[in-house]
Amino acid sequence: MLEIKYNSLDKIIHKLALSNRNIIKLLFKIEKFFFLKKKTIHEKNYFITGLARSGTTQLLNLLHNTGKFSSFTYSDMPFIFSPNIWNKFRSVFKNEIIEKTERAHRDGIKIDLNSPEALEEPIWMHLKENKYIHNNYVKNHDLSDKDVNFYKQIINLIKIKYQKERYLSKNNFNILRLKSLLDFFPESYFFIVFRNPLEQSYSLYKQHINFIKIQKENKFILKYMDLLGHFDFGLNHKYYSFDNESSIEINPSSLNYWLKIWLDVYKYALKFQDNKNIHFICYEQLSERKEKYFEKFIPNDEDIINKINFKDFKNKNKNIEKSSFDKILLDESLTLYETLKKYEY
Repeated sequence: MLEIKYNSLDKIIHKLALSNRNIIKLLFKIEKFFFLKKKTIHEKNYFITGLARSGTTQLLNLLHNTGKFSSFTYSDMPFIFSPNIWNKFRSVFKNEIIEKTERAHRDGIKIDLNSPEALEEPIWMHLKENKYIHNNYVKNHDLSDKDVNFYKQIINLIKIKYQKERYLSKNNFNILRLKSLLDFFPESYFFIVFRNPLEQSYSLYKQHINFIKIQKENKFILKYMDLLGHFDFGLNHKYYSFDNESSIEINPSSLNYWLKIWLDVYKYALKFQDNKNIHFICYEQLSERKEKYFEKFIPNDEDIINKINFKDFKNKNKNIEKSSFDKILLDESLTLYETLKKYEY
């Protein structure tokens, strides 16, 4: 998340642009009228998903930095439903330059207005009218033809803005609608990123504490994350609920809580193991092998693979004590971790 100081007007504009249904519909209608005359036909889009703190952002940056993808960037905020109109407005009235700075996660990843970011969730919040979002959890759900047609138009508008035929998406919560996305995008690639459960659970726990502090110090950050549908951690945290499961012992101050979420998410993801468009990406393996990792990469898009630069890719794993976790829960998660690695590529 890019840390920018917002005044009162900025806050009002963000709320209206991201949550007011009438304004969203109006701007989207105008955007389509002026910009959606040009059709884009390339269907080999890339979708990155997985539980937060798995390395999804690092993979997003690796691919985006090849210069071969159109993707939402911080500069598209807050008018993500009308990116081309907003781009024209910004170029005339607001020529701002923000140097790269470490994001609020304090994890060493530096960003600026041109950095790709997960900004899709407000689209689904709008289309599904927040019905999959509950007090403590978010629920998996199916998409209709109408939903996906709207989404594909947004994708094409982003492609038109950035003039690249491939679309690159990073959205942790796409795991909630993965079945439908696989059905509606049969020519696209889906990357499910996973990481050693000890490391990932501990990282989630630490970020939960980090963002609670940030949100208490700046209440708009909490509102901002609500508007974007970023519920991974912090005061607005919600866990994933799949199929008929909708309960979990809610104690985010426990490492076991985050380990249970890890198990739930990747158990569900493993159900799609036989889909030809699913590619499981192991963070540790990617960190260790880097360039060699992509030698066996299924998509074999050579013009992309040859441009991947690992200069800024760093392994952030630490040695976490196993004794910090419940043994039964830990054994189950480590077994699943080894199973997931069998489905890499």
